[in-house]
Amino acid sequence: MSARQFAQVFGAIYLIVGILGFIPPLVSNGALLGIFPINYLHDVVHIVLGLWGLLSAGSMVRAVTFCRAFAAVLLILGVYGLFGWSSPLPTDGLVPLGGYDSLLHLASGLIAAYFGWGAPSKAPA
Repeated sequence: MSARQFAQVFGAIYLIVGILGFIPPLVSNGALLGIFPINYLHDVVHIVLGLWGLLSAGSMVRAVTFCRAFAAVLLILGVYGLFGWSSPLPTDGLVPLGGYDSLLHLASGLIAAYFGWGAPSKAPA
């Protein structure tokens, strides 16, 4: 798998997850599938990340840039949600973070980091 494929696959996944958050039968007590804490702003963030991934998949340079930024954002959010550190940010509490959502953010961030910095960015000759 290349950075372009990662951007395409994870872009599609995050876009779908964001859309699913707007389907009431799939959300109970503020959690998608009763497990992952979400709200409308969280859903919009997932949709934006998904579209960004899909749009960046057309070029290796854009895909690698997406992977690096995606990794940074998700790793920060994952660690923040996992440890529940208090934040001086004015946006604190606007997007629910924690529980299984943090684990998914960490896993996605680690995979994105591999494709952003570790995986070969060119196909072998």
